[in-house]
Amino acid sequence: MHYKDGQKAEIGDIVKGVPYNTGGKTVVGELIQVTPGSESCNCIVAFVMIENIARKENETDDNALIYRANNAHVLQARPADGLAGQNAHYVAHALNVQTDYGQCSDFELVHRPE
Repeated sequence: MHYKDGQKAEIGDIVKGVPYNTGGKTVVGELIQVTPGSESCNCIVAFVMIENIARKENETDDNALIYRANNAHVLQARPADGLAGQNAHYVAHALNVQTDYGQCSDFELVHRPE
């Protein structure tokens, strides 16, 4: 398995690219699995994704919000306008560790630990 530039992919490499299920978002993460001989879907990358977990416009109850908050690895709330205070509107963000499939040739090597 090789990256965009032809370098051989190795487990533990730090890579940058777009996995299959991130909605087109580029991620930087660690290559944790490769499947030699497979044309596509031949690697798995572990990465961190930051998500605004505020209630979505079309949500009518708190169940989805509670689910997102419970699944967050780190949860942080901050004032939406940057100004803290008694009447501030707070926005919650979740830090989630994820894994996703991709194709090695869609990734580039960022760093190879020694």
